Amino acid sequence: MIEHLDVQVATSDLLQAQCFEIRTNVFIKEQGVAAHLERDEHDQTATHLLLTANQQAIGAARIRIVGKAGKIERVCILEPYRNKGYGATLMKKIEEAGFEEGVDELVLNAQEPALAFYLRLGYVKTSERFFEAGIPHFSMKKGR
Repeated sequence: MIEHLDVQVATSDLLQAQCFEIRTNVFIKEQGVAAHLERDEHDQTATHLLLTANQQAIGAARIRIVGKAGKIERVCILEPYRNKGYGATLMKKIEEAGFEEGVDELVLNAQEPALAFYLRLGYVKTSERFFEAGIPHFSMKKGR
């Protein structure tokens, strides 16, 4: 049973390594995304967030400022913790981080299976279906 959820900005090398480990498990091992596509040049400048449950790392995401938008990327939750509301906790914190940076809107590319999740959080589709790393996606956005 989860008693304590926490989302923190991963400012240390250790916390960032935990984010990258979760991303490796979800995107590379589980979904088959090529490692050179999953880790990119934006990891150096993005703000990374780590979701913990009872002090165990279970989720990660990153946000970077692109123009006047906060681009949310690499949102993932380890498989045993999905569909329990923890992703919404992570998204709330990453949205706060973006708006604190003064962005006008948040944008993301949602994997098709996660589309309903983002719609429930108030995002709207802004594109037709497209493929990224062989996975169907939709571009989405949310204003303040």
